[in-house]
Order: sequence, then structure tokens, then C-alpha cells
Amino acid sequence: MSSVFINKRAIRFAFLVNPQNEDWPSQLDAICEYNVDKWSGRFNPVIPTNGSELTPDWWRFLKKLDPDYVFATSTISNDLRDRLKAEICPIDVELPKPNQPPFGYNEPIFVAPNSQTLAKLSRVPFSLPPPPQLANLYCDYTADDAVRRFVTLNFGSYPNVVYWNNVLDKIPHLDFLLDNKADLITALSDLSRFELNIVYPVQVSALNGPTFYLDYEHEHSYDVFGLIVGDTFQEQLFSWNKVFYCRTENQTHRLNHLWLPTAFANDAEFMRALGGWLRRMTEKCSLV
Repeated sequence: MSSVFINKRAIRFAFLVNPQNEDWPSQLDAICEYNVDKWSGRFNPVIPTNGSELTPDWWRFLKKLDPDYVFATSTISNDLRDRLKAEICPIDVELPKPNQPPFGYNEPIFVAPNSQTLAKLSRVPFSLPPPPQLANLYCDYTADDAVRRFVTLNFGSYPNVVYWNNVLDKIPHLDFLLDNKADLITALSDLSRFELNIVYPVQVSALNGPTFYLDYEHEHSYDVFGLIVGDTFQEQLFSWNKVFYCRTENQTHRLNHLWLPTAFANDAEFMRALGGWLRRMTEKCSLV
């Protein structure tokens, strides 16, 4: 007689993005927005491709990840699609469809924060004051694109819709409606207060760690915060996939790095506000 043991896990996705396409920023934005409210969505990586091949390192990465679905955000060759099916063996390799959302045909489990998850995600994960609060920075439809991208990639955001408003009404939270860089500076200044114990939406989708980690000599753990500065695909790719470069035990949900566009990094007023926010987050910073 044999025994069969079953354990639940999140559906794993991998997203193929071609950095040679002009619309890669909007594709990255859509991926971040899609994953922020999914169970373990923060561990669904972005994989670069030119549409016809992947580099050997990315093939090894995909095989380690063993995704259930592979989403191509733009056209890929039939040879690449066939090789993905043969070597990765996902349930499906999904291609863009006209007049359809870029992905989402197989919806995974949604996650919503409650008081218990806020306590688990808090930097002070025990019952001492101050109690944790969720900070939801969300952008108006007229918001500056740079501000929207900064918030989407770094903090995650719950939209101003009935469902998420009802979720947030049940937990301690702070709302910040952003339209421009001045609003973002004000929000960072407010969130710099040391009496606050803050959790961000992107952490909710990172509660369960990845199944494997990759070696990285400049690992950012609890006490070292990484600032990834640059406007290219490579910086933003690294920022999203960086959760696979952290071996610190039970720290994968920590907010321990930010991506900065160069325009923000060169803005003295913004950097003063960010410096105040960083002082309550960390004692050491590392530039990437």
C-alpha cells in the first residue's frame, strides 16, 4: 500500500517580455498590477526574450521555477513556443490575443490583507505598539506616468473600486491619492514618521517565499536596503526578480529595495523625502 500526500501551493506563472519592443514599460506595469493581489504573485518572474530564444541562464532559471503557465506578452516564434512546451512542460504557453487582456485566462487565488496578515508582514511582528497599518498609495487616472510606475513596481497598489474599498475598510490603513511627484513627496514624508508601523500591498503577495534562491553577492536582507537606479529594462527587471536573490530566512516579504528612475534620483526635493523614509526602514543602503 502506498500513501499519497497532497499540499496546496500557488499557481506559478512566468512572463516573457521582449525588451526590444517599445511597449515593454507598459507590459511590466501590467505584470506588476496583475500580481499584486495574487497568492504568491510577487514570485512570478519576468523573463527576457528577443521573441525567438532565451539565454542559457534564463533557461536554467525557468526549469528551476517550473511554472504552471508561461505568458508571452508579445509575439514569440513557433520554435520557442514548442521548446518551452517540451523543456518546461507548463500546462500552457499563452500568447497575446486581440481584444483580450494580456493575461489572466486562468485566474489564480486572490489574496486580501487582514489584521493577521498585517501582523505577519510587519517589521515589528509581535504584539507591541504601534499596531501595523497598510499604506495604499494609488494613482488617479490623470497621474504622472513616472509616479504611477514608481508606485506600481515598488509598493503595489489597490485600485479605488468597491471591492478593495470594502477590504480596506476592515483593516487599519492609510490612503494616499497621488497625481504628481509633489503628492508622492508628501506621501513619503508622512510615511517617514517613526510612530508608524507600515505594510505595503506588494508585501501581501510576497508572504510565502519562492521555492529556490539564486546566488547574489550583494544580497539585501533585513538591515541593508538596496536602491536600484536607472531607466532601462535591466534595472526594472532586476528589481522585480530580486525576490529570488534573498536567502535571509523568512525575510522574502520584507520591503528591502526600491527602483528609482534617474529623474527621481536627480531631484533633490524627492531624495530628501526618500532619505527620511529610508531612515525609518534601514541603517544601511546599497546602490545598484
